[in-house]
Amino acid sequence: MSPASIVPPRLRVGSDPAGPVTRNKSVTFTCRVEGFYPQGTSLSWLENGNETDPGKPSRPTENPDGTFTLQSSLESPQPRVLPEHESVSYNVSSTVGLNLSAGDARSQLTCQIEHSTLAAPLRGTYDLSHALRVPPRLRVGSDPAGPVARNESVTFTCRAEGFYPLGASLSWLENGNETDLGKPSLQAENPDGTFTLQSSLEVRATEQRNPSVFTCRAVHDSQPPVSASATLRVSLPPTEPGKDPASSDGDPALPTWALFSSPALWIGLVLEKVLTGAFLFFLFLRSKG
Repeated sequence: MSPASIVPPRLRVGSDPAGPVTRNKSVTFTCRVEGFYPQGTSLSWLENGNETDPGKPSRPTENPDGTFTLQSSLESPQPRVLPEHESVSYNVSSTVGLNLSAGDARSQLTCQIEHSTLAAPLRGTYDLSHALRVPPRLRVGSDPAGPVARNESVTFTCRAEGFYPLGASLSWLENGNETDLGKPSLQAENPDGTFTLQSSLEVRATEQRNPSVFTCRAVHDSQPPVSASATLRVSLPPTEPGKDPASSDGDPALPTWALFSSPALWIGLVLEKVLTGAFLFFLFLRSKG
């Protein structure tokens, strides 16, 4: 390539791994600048428009074929400058590693290159949301809280908070068995770009459910399910003295001493004795006649 030739650079930005990763995991981002001439370049990284530590590039070294190599990165500051096949043009590659957090759902990473052929810096932008996956945090509660009276209505609420990307489902289990799916709300977006989903389940506090464990299970973005539970406890009234626990109508059983203290009972017994005696006396007189 003649000294008078000038070739503007081409720029590509990618990540490794290419798919989403969970928060606090490291992702390597690569900026590749290809096919430019002459070889003088300036490469920098920006996060959300703010320049990150550019590092300290090494001095260019001349290769046997007369081309040059320059290495720089944010961790071990070295973009590599390589000749492209047989032509006298150059490629630059720079790599940066980041630990993603839930707050990166709306963040961008930018690779910026300056070259003598460009009127303004050339930028390649990568949305960190493409590499981010945040599992939901679950909270389960009941209203009213604590033990409740028999046959009272209880509402269990499950909140799946701070997950990314969009797309989560909630289901309910009673003592480990799938039950009513409940009433889910719409998925709401949080200020940091993550999402929240809520589901409620209404049950009746029967004696047979004392106690019962209600579990909320969340499935999100092909990740293993996460779950949280709350226990239903029914407050049963104590059995009153003299009351038959098996009686459904709640009528008290009369004690033995109460039966013999009834005046009607005594009158009945006396009449029975009088009638029996009169009948026997009648039979006696008939036998004499």
